[in-house]
Amino acid sequence: MLSRHIGKIILAVTSDSTGYEGKLVAISLSPPMLHIEEAHRVTLRATIIDPIPRVTSREAVEGGEVLLSMNHIHRIELVEKSSTRQKGSG
Repeated sequence: MLSRHIGKIILAVTSDSTGYEGKLVAISLSPPMLHIEEAHRVTLRATIIDPIPRVTSREAVEGGEVLLSMNHIHRIELVEKSSTRQKGSG
């Protein structure tokens, strides 16, 4: 099911307040892992007024690539092209 999203920008949420955003390059089934390029470590924050977690900061990952175990991913979201990624990157 995830294979149709290869090449797209995703947000992989790994805890209540952190995750990784980048281009999905490959999916491994054994062990279950995601390979993300152009990766940024993101911080998420929700408030009482806005309970949906929003990305509040981004930090480029050294080397630009990250391998994530699917056992540690809470959810995966597709990032729209008109997102704030270009505005808030850095």
